Amino acid sequence: MKKFFTFLMFLWFVVPVSAQTSLTVAEDFTVTDLDGNSFNLFNTLNSNKFVLIDFFYCTCVPCQQNTPKVQLAFQYFGCNTSNVVFISMDLGDDNAACRIFEENFQNLPGNKFPSVSGDEGGGTAVCNTYGITAYPTVILIAPDKSIVERDIWPIANGEYLASVIEGQGGIPASCSAVGIEEKQSAEFTGFESSFPNPVKSVFNMKINVVHDAAVSFEVFNLLGEKVIELPAREYLKGSFTVQLPVNNLSGGIYQVHILTDGIQSDNCKMLVVH
Repeated sequence: MKKFFTFLMFLWFVVPVSAQTSLTVAEDFTVTDLDGNSFNLFNTLNSNKFVLIDFFYCTCVPCQQNTPKVQLAFQYFGCNTSNVVFISMDLGDDNAACRIFEENFQNLPGNKFPSVSGDEGGGTAVCNTYGITAYPTVILIAPDKSIVERDIWPIANGEYLASVIEGQGGIPASCSAVGIEEKQSAEFTGFESSFPNPVKSVFNMKINVVHDAAVSFEVFNLLGEKVIELPAREYLKGSFTVQLPVNNLSGGIYQVHILTDGIQSDNCKMLVVH
């Protein structure tokens, strides 16, 4: 018996444990996210959208480290307004625990992707249906219901995850809606256009200021690190072009946030090439 146990331990360390889903074709489900919104998988796929599912549980440290990377990819694809819909599926936790997880680890500026708790939202049943045995597991389901990515791992950063999704047909977009705390009303300062994009040296941002305000800009890479900050300036109502030098940035995808009186009011994507 001891030799058999030793042999099993040998297999554990030598044979990799697969974290991928056991399915190749999606199974339908209906769940309820933390905000009370119902989500049906096949209804979403039938509207010609991809669905990315991030399987997690709240005390899983690799899940905690992975979540900001998924959040950045979620923002890159338009915060569920483009042809890719993001949702996270919890195993075994209630709404309160998942809300704390979301607040602590989807902690980058901008929108958060929806989460489904294991207990009250129905996430545990989905984890079991998809045969998930290791966490996190991130999968991508195509509109034809085939699971085109059964385990996107390891995820070095948000840019890598975005490249995998884009390679399968995901279409980048700007987030067209932001949270209540980020945009308090229709009276906000926003981007009218940006050019050139891709950019090599200077990124021009045309903004529309709808009332006199202090406007500042922040630039984040896909690791969620702030790499540029333009301090607040007082602007009168009107249209203005602001220049952002990017010579010192490495090539890659960046999020540019505009803040009006200290509150995020719009964002756009910037691709730097050299």
